[in-house]
Amino acid sequence: MKTAELIRGMGIVNGTRALLAVNQHDGFDCQSCAWPSPDGDRHTFEFCENGAKAVADEVTPKRCDPAFFRSHSIEQLGRQTDHWLNAQGRLTEPMILRPGATFYEPIGWYESLRADGSRAQRARFAR
Repeated sequence: MKTAELIRGMGIVNGTRALLAVNQHDGFDCQSCAWPSPDGDRHTFEFCENGAKAVADEVTPKRCDPAFFRSHSIEQLGRQTDHWLNAQGRLTEPMILRPGATFYEPIGWYESLRADGSRAQRARFAR
């Protein structure tokens, strides 16, 4: 299934090239697991099924824009499976769930980074 999605998203040539680059010296590490990356020789197909799924997820043309989040409440999203949620696509911009809200809403990049930094700073001093 995911291989078919990879091919639909990238095409057969580019999809195959992406899979052949997983865990290769001149490629990229698998974002799905802790597959060992030996310094020596590596096999041509140095990935597992989950690695192929992760590559397909990364290259999907599907997008979750603010309209998606305006039409799906936190409660509705919470009832969905991980597979369904992942199949909806990639985020197009940062989103936030404000205190007391029932829907995610867009947040600017600057505000997103500032809010994330504030949480990291609080966590650092909470020890």
